[in-house]
Amino acid sequence: MRITSIEIKNFRAFKGRPLKIDLRRTGKNLLVYGENGSGKSSLFCALRDFLECAAKKNDITQFPFRNIFINTDYGYIKVHFTDPKATTRNPNLQAKLYEWSANKNETGEQLILEINKTKGFIDYKSLLATYFLQQENSTVNIFNLLLKSILSHAWNDLSRRPFGEEWQDIKDSKDSLEKLKHRSPKQKEALIEKIRTFNDGLRNKLDELKGKAQEILNSFGYALEIELNFGGVEYNADEKRIDKQIVGLKVKFFRETREDHHQFLNEAKLSAIAISIFFAALLLQPISRLRIIALDDVLIGLDMSNRLPVLDILDNHFREYQIFFFTYDKAWYDIVKHHIESQKAAGNWEYVEFFAARTDERDVPIYAPVCSPDRQFLERAKEHLNDNDFKAAAVYARTHFEAKLKKFCDKKNLKVRYKERANELSSEDFWLAVKEARSSQKWTAQITDQLLIEVQRYRKVILNPLSHADWSSVHRREVEKAIEVIEQLEAALDNIK
Repeated sequence: MRITSIEIKNFRAFKGRPLKIDLRRTGKNLLVYGENGSGKSSLFCALRDFLECAAKKNDITQFPFRNIFINTDYGYIKVHFTDPKATTRNPNLQAKLYEWSANKNETGEQLILEINKTKGFIDYKSLLATYFLQQENSTVNIFNLLLKSILSHAWNDLSRRPFGEEWQDIKDSKDSLEKLKHRSPKQKEALIEKIRTFNDGLRNKLDELKGKAQEILNSFGYALEIELNFGGVEYNADEKRIDKQIVGLKVKFFRETREDHHQFLNEAKLSAIAISIFFAALLLQPISRLRIIALDDVLIGLDMSNRLPVLDILDNHFREYQIFFFTYDKAWYDIVKHHIESQKAAGNWEYVEFFAARTDERDVPIYAPVCSPDRQFLERAKEHLNDNDFKAAAVYARTHFEAKLKKFCDKKNLKVRYKERANELSSEDFWLAVKEARSSQKWTAQITDQLLIEVQRYRKVILNPLSHADWSSVHRREVEKAIEVIEQLEAALDNIK
């Protein structure tokens, strides 16, 4: 089973026309680059919140799920699942579309519940729970992190129950016992037996977790060894509570075991330890028809050289997973993309990029599938224009204008003004290079004086990123004419040999 498409409308950062991501019939992995504020994390959250909806009783019409500028059309998330191995004689086994909206909620279906229990959605905030959030303590206790999050769905092999469910049952049994006026020894013994089974099962599972985490941590090349210490929880009848809820995370560093490692190891080593524990926990989850791992900027605590082992870890341990990889770091995105394309499994990936454009009303996420045709932005501009969303249409028109100029300058090896940060180059820089080359290269037959005037006119109102301090002045006719001028310029540039 694989996810083959995702469609999102009016969810978090996305407003207006639906965002559609096609992962092809085989359900490819997805590599996502996104500037801050571009909607990258909203895509991460859309998939995570969709899978968790039934368990957490999420309501898509409420914040933080619905877009803050939407008051009526609450939108939806639709996820298409396909089983490439299913027989063609039974189409119902091959494909299924599930929807989460104000009017329809199919997230309680068995497949979604199953995937939710085995998924791994990890962002940098999750990793902080293993070290940064415990800086005030002299030791690191990950008991709650394990039971509420990363091992909550892993099974206790002794009780044949998930640890999260078993731990909740122990707390409920303790509460029920304390409410009874007359407690028999058998009732107390039943609770103690539950605790005993829980303790023994968790010790066994922590041994597995430690072994797998250490194997993964070794991939980073650090001289570190993980220790997970669990003495077992105890029922304190006098104080009416469960004591010793402690799983101590210790690290052996140059032959010395330290429980205060989080106070002196650098962030790269602490991040590697946290990543290793989370990855190892994923490998201990029960088997499901689809296992998903989604990583949202989990490597920001690592420099470039220390990020590379993560690619090998994914290759070696998570080949059977559908992977969603998100990053705001363009250099890292390019490295990951190059790594993927150099592998035999390169055909198993799709690539998309998100950019942030701002108006006076809101940020407009610019969605760019890497393998899409060159005119994708202009087509999106026309779609928004038809929807009477003139601001979004103007943003997409401007994006297409700049992309076309960049491509032409690269094709003709034109001299573009140098900037130390290449991402600070604007359409002005590329347009200036084209105008300067026009006279010397004798392109006046293609780029006529009239076309120059028209481009200049609409650059002032639509195509200049510094224009429109007052976006309320954007009108349909201006956007229509800007699109027409862009198409004329595009045709002229294409005719230059």
